[in-house]
Amino acid sequence: MSFPGVAETRPLLLYSGSRGGACRRFEPFVGDPDVLLEGVAYDPGCPAGIYVFARGASAAGLTVDPSEPGSELWLTSALTSKVLSIPLASPIRLPLHLWLVADETDVAQATALRDKLLDAAYPIMDAMGTGLTLDTISSVLGSGALAYDCASAAAIIGEPETYEQGRINVYFVKNYLQSDWTPAYNCVDVLHPEMIFISWGYDNIPKPTLAHEIGHSLGLVHPQTEDGPYGPVQIWGHTFEVDPFKSGNFMWTGPAITNASIGQLFALNFSSESWLNLDGSPFKRPQARPCQDDWGAGACAALNSFVPGGWPPP
Repeated sequence: MSFPGVAETRPLLLYSGSRGGACRRFEPFVGDPDVLLEGVAYDPGCPAGIYVFARGASAAGLTVDPSEPGSELWLTSALTSKVLSIPLASPIRLPLHLWLVADETDVAQATALRDKLLDAAYPIMDAMGTGLTLDTISSVLGSGALAYDCASAAAIIGEPETYEQGRINVYFVKNYLQSDWTPAYNCVDVLHPEMIFISWGYDNIPKPTLAHEIGHSLGLVHPQTEDGPYGPVQIWGHTFEVDPFKSGNFMWTGPAITNASIGQLFALNFSSESWLNLDGSPFKRPQARPCQDDWGAGACAALNSFVPGGWPPP
């Protein structure tokens, strides 16, 4: 398999389908720069699909739906010709509207935090092979009387001066919920993953915070709970001290993000809960699917799966 249109020399390919007499699910291969798959066959009883991730390019997916005659032709043709070329387009430009909720005397401080988090988010998106880059615009809002938090989502959305349809809306507020220990929050638990609040009055906010909250917007919300010694514990996709994740994972906010799992990359692009794939989105992929509420394997690649030897490349 080859991947024209991308400069990345080590693209990541996930293969699902019959190979070597077994039904495989999200089997990882790293290109050099192409990928050779041996023992591949078409079996209507084994769900088939190929997903490709590469730095500097949009993620790509090809799947077979046995209920749709002809959807298997890309696979059967490749088996006949022994060649499959998957062109990769430019990264998706993820639209963000950054709102600075600050009075005139505080705008400089809010702007400084916005710039700090943006400067970190751009290279994180590129280096992790997410298939995304950022398309941002900014506006300044006076603090006013409106409460900027998830509980006020309906009121905020109802005012075009405070919310933009078709973008992820990020609000920089002095102290979100008037608390220094809550530096950032995504409203996914009230069904508004496109709304993020970040405290510009918090002194020690980690640089990857914006990228982390975007991860929640794009489907990194599973598992939502885990059993703890005293009952269920809310997780919502956070990987802090969860094996085998290490400090620096995409959803373990620390001083830097250094890795993303196979399942995290898959969910960002192909989860039906990702903002990219919600109804009405211009980015919605036909391969999108509801992902399992679990770390392990299921309809989507396992969140806790990594490429042996590591990927993306350093």
